[in-house]
Amino acid sequence: MSKNAKPPYPEVIPFKSKIITWNTAQNGTWSFRHTSNSAQDTFDLGVEFGKKLQWGDIVLLHGNLGSGKTCFTQGVGQGLGIEEVINSPTYIYMHTYPFSLNQEQGLFCHLDLYRVEEIEKLFPLGVEDLLMNSKTIMLVEWPEILIPILEKTSGKRFFRISLKKTGDSQREIRGVCSENYGKGLIVE
Repeated sequence: MSKNAKPPYPEVIPFKSKIITWNTAQNGTWSFRHTSNSAQDTFDLGVEFGKKLQWGDIVLLHGNLGSGKTCFTQGVGQGLGIEEVINSPTYIYMHTYPFSLNQEQGLFCHLDLYRVEEIEKLFPLGVEDLLMNSKTIMLVEWPEILIPILEKTSGKRFFRISLKKTGDSQREIRGVCSENYGKGLIVE
């Protein structure tokens, strides 16, 4: 990246009284860590994160059941300006929400692949086309089955967000951003 080039990640995420900053790693990735103390806190972080997304971004969301993935996703939707309630598409695999970003119309695609056992089940939904579409932002819960497709996807910013329940209402949220799938997208 040249000295004057803008980094591929949101430089800061303003969040309530503190700023979440991205740390640069030697392998060309950027990361952050945040402790959420409530569902509202997780939602609010999603809102601020959503405000920083750009056309073509792909967000891979990891976490056990009950870790706050849907709450975070609902916040992302609000941050993008989507007025509809975002619900998890557990049994139909994907919901799409039309919205406007920078005065251009496109889609927010929310996939929940928890129940998908074969990648072929996603082909009729047009997931490959949506991944290549420049006017989409895609958020994928349980994205492991998409790895063969993601490895062939280029020209996108990838975010891996990991949510881990650490108490009754507390979550550790970690994020990594990379310009290429597979390049350091592991959250430990």
